[in-house]
Amino acid sequence: MAQKNLARGFKIYLLSLLVALVLGMLALAVVGGNGEPGTASRGIVVLVFFATLTGSMIVYDKYGH
Repeated sequence: MAQKNLARGFKIYLLSLLVALVLGMLALAVVGGNGEPGTASRGIVVLVFFATLTGSMIVYDKYGH
């Protein structure tokens, strides 16, 4: 049972990471800029990435059963 939960959690993490990465890249394309550290566009990408990653993991955990 523990192995099944671990595998499911790992799949949820990978899917959340993929979705966050894609949305982060789309945010960079929409905002424009080069994404260099210290720029506003980089801050927006980081914010979108971590908000999506955290939010999707919470949603999958709450409603994915």
